[in-house]
Amino acid sequence: MTPPAVAASREGHPFTLSRHLAPVEQGYGSAVQGRSPGLIAVALAALPLLVGGCASGAHPRADAAVARPAAAPAPPDPAVPGPWPVAVRTIQVPGRHGSPPLTADVWYPAATRGGPRAAYGIAGVSYRSINAAAATAPVAGRRFPLVAFSHGYGGIRFQSSFLTELLASHGFVVASADHPGSTVVDEALGTVDSLQLAASHRPADLEALVEGVERVPATATSVDASKVAVVGHSLGGTAALAVGAQAPGTGPALAHPAAVVALAPASELLSDATLRADRVPTLLIAGAADQLTPPDQSVRRPLALVSGRPLASVLLDRSGHYSFSDLCRFSQVLRESSLPAALTQQVTANEDATCGAGALAPARAQALIGGYTVAFLLAHVSGDARYATPAAGLADATLTLAPPR
Repeated sequence: MTPPAVAASREGHPFTLSRHLAPVEQGYGSAVQGRSPGLIAVALAALPLLVGGCASGAHPRADAAVARPAAAPAPPDPAVPGPWPVAVRTIQVPGRHGSPPLTADVWYPAATRGGPRAAYGIAGVSYRSINAAAATAPVAGRRFPLVAFSHGYGGIRFQSSFLTELLASHGFVVASADHPGSTVVDEALGTVDSLQLAASHRPADLEALVEGVERVPATATSVDASKVAVVGHSLGGTAALAVGAQAPGTGPALAHPAAVVALAPASELLSDATLRADRVPTLLIAGAADQLTPPDQSVRRPLALVSGRPLASVLLDRSGHYSFSDLCRFSQVLRESSLPAALTQQVTANEDATCGAGALAPARAQALIGGYTVAFLLAHVSGDARYATPAAGLADATLTLAPPR
């Protein structure tokens, strides 16, 4: 089934796709800046045609027109919604090792557009989805790659809906579960696990999530179990790297992840040996202003140790730890609610650093996070070679590529 017709993406979006058109050898192991390699690709593509014309022995007249190859059309911009309508539904899947069921949200490419807009929230306080309908539309009639998303310590399953919805619009089924003992509700109620204990549970939670989505009737026929990736934020980013390294708790459902994306990971919780054991394509994204998981700890060490290739990192200017979430939207509705401060302050305390005048505009940060993540997964999970080279030279972002092994 092909996606329904969709309007062209808006002009002037900050994520420039022409930079995805060709691989670039230069800049490995250091920050990549500068001009789009797309123009280089066109020039190199033309070279064999010109040389071949002379090698045949036929000498064209001086006044003959020289045929020029047409430039390849730019692939769709991964930072804006893709061709698929998106819907979201909430399901229950069996928990790890016989523990209580996990509550999970599943975003999926839908067969039709329209329907009531989905809402995300807790304790009766919610905010509207950007791009997803409530689960009234059926799943599009085919199987899609599966992305398991892991939220941060003190987060919640829908904390990064801007990203999970974007991924679904580009042809992924995305599942995200509340991790028992490390949600925002656990923090408010005083039932939160220690950071180390929560980290140790994450791979088994993700294994249970993927296994459940592949078996639950509501989702089983919509996922391609041979194409699975893991994306996570903060402690969830740690979990993504742990799954890539096949850490304890990882099982058959996640035995061969196609790629991992770690957003501001708490990578100091992982040993050098664990990071070296990560042998899958890996993307790391961090905020330069992150004080909870500073880039020196969260990204630079994995960039030096992870064995998987390709391996890339992106550093976002003026971005903090919660730039990878919906915090700016959720905090606004929480401030207007009558919920007790013990619950709301878990979110609103970080509002200024994430949404204030000195921070990178949330829309810009999310465009960069979404664009890089979608492009990486399209390339290394879906197999779309047009996105094989991460975009270099974008404002507000510094790309670093690890050297080939």
